[in-house]
Amino acid sequence: MRASMILLGSVVFSLGFGCGSEPFTEKTGTGGGGGGGEASTGGSGSGEGGDGGAGGLDSGAGGASGQGGAGEGACDLDQAPSESACVVTEALGVFVAADGDDSAAGTRAAPVKTMQRAVQLADEQSKRVYACTQTFTGAVEVPSGVEIYGGLDCKTDWFWQKAKPTSIVASSGVIPVRLLSGPKKTRLVDLRIEAADAVEPGGSSIAVIAEQGEAEIERSTVQAGKAMNGNAGADWAMPAASGPNGLAGTDDSCSFGAAGPIAGGASVANATCPMSIGGKGGDSANEAYVAGGQFIPQSDNGRPGLSGSPGGGLGGKGANASGGCSAGAQGADGLAGSDFAVSTSAGWLVSDGWVGEAGGEGASGTFGRGGGGGGGGLGCTVSGEVHGNNSGGSGGAGGCGGVGAKGGRPGGSSIALVSLGATLTVTDSVFAAASAGNGGAGGAPQAGGFGGSGGVGKSDGKYGLNPSCYGGQGGNGGAGGGAGGGAGGHSLAVAYFGDAPNEAGTTQLVGGAAGSGGSGSPGTAATAGSAGVTAATLAFAAPL
Repeated sequence: MRASMILLGSVVFSLGFGCGSEPFTEKTGTGGGGGGGEASTGGSGSGEGGDGGAGGLDSGAGGASGQGGAGEGACDLDQAPSESACVVTEALGVFVAADGDDSAAGTRAAPVKTMQRAVQLADEQSKRVYACTQTFTGAVEVPSGVEIYGGLDCKTDWFWQKAKPTSIVASSGVIPVRLLSGPKKTRLVDLRIEAADAVEPGGSSIAVIAEQGEAEIERSTVQAGKAMNGNAGADWAMPAASGPNGLAGTDDSCSFGAAGPIAGGASVANATCPMSIGGKGGDSANEAYVAGGQFIPQSDNGRPGLSGSPGGGLGGKGANASGGCSAGAQGADGLAGSDFAVSTSAGWLVSDGWVGEAGGEGASGTFGRGGGGGGGGLGCTVSGEVHGNNSGGSGGAGGCGGVGAKGGRPGGSSIALVSLGATLTVTDSVFAAASAGNGGAGGAPQAGGFGGSGGVGKSDGKYGLNPSCYGGQGGNGGAGGGAGGGAGGHSLAVAYFGDAPNEAGTTQLVGGAAGSGGSGSPGTAATAGSAGVTAATLAFAAPL
């Protein structure tokens, strides 16, 4: 006997044939087992067995049905490319490669070029972003609900590559990734996000800002760059405005044709700080008589000079028969401004990251008071005509107060992740900060202006009459107060307000070197700025 195998679909039948001239006889035979049903990819796990084969030509029972083959299982669309290659399809994702074209459709064969374009298409089409394991330059704003998966090798049909993350970088002063607020969960997986070192004075380096919303960051490295030192406060190179000099008294020692009394030098004010006024000089007296060819002073006295205002030097007394006049008194110097006492604020989180505290400015000094006017001299009479004598000079105006010193600027901070009230979960990731910047020193305060000199009193020595007197010197303005130094920057893996991120797996939070506070203004009691902080996480107050 010989047997033939016939394959029908996926079921195998066995047929027996007699041979030679031997008569047929009925025999009991056992049919062959049925073949297993073909398993389908992604379908059921077992197939229906085939029917049992017929016995030989002698009757026999059919064989048992075969067991169906095992299937590969259904594709879980929630899995990441690292978990299942079946999700890396155009139906689920937008593809991006550095040599792509932003006008392309974003498929594996025609990827887009920039990460921002891929994110835009993914948001519009409710898809993921599948990123080639390359470096993408430029800031990326990620809308709520968008998921970015890196580490895909676009040269080998977009298979996931372990430990080969996709990099996102940006130029100095630009934050590479911002997660926008919204109701959906955002996810970043297998990425390296790196902020450049700051280059501007006081500049910070921040890699990621997460606005309010929910986000997960997994198997990623977030690295901040170095921050810059803050500038010192500007120095005042020139002193404040000086006061003008007082005006001279008038010399009229009994000259003919001049009627007395002669007015003293007029008051002068500082145009920059007009409250400081020198006192007017005293007028001359106007009476004397002739006896035996001599000019004899009478009881009418020279007028006193006026005091500087407000609260300036006293005016000098006028001359009289008993004695000469007196000069105006010097105006008092202004008071120096108070030095700044630095606060200890850690700064503030804002929409663009972090703002540090500058050193406070010193207070301005007060103006010097004006000098008093000089006393006036006696008068005289010549040939029966009344003539004036010498009048006093006016007081000099005071100098203006100096302006307080400018505070030092804060150093920049190096922060890997800033959370503005976001709900974050970080898994198997590294968040690292670099060195922060030092605060700048307080600048030099402005010196006060000099007081003006008193006006000149007049005397020509004629007729033995007493001269008039000088006005008083104006007071010097007070110097400005010293300023505080700027605060040092922080070096933080995570800065946040609201809830701290939830850490899972082998996540590492690494801070670098914090910045020191800048010194206060030289030669003053102003204090240094507060030092920065090195920490894995640092909580801030929510902005008002």
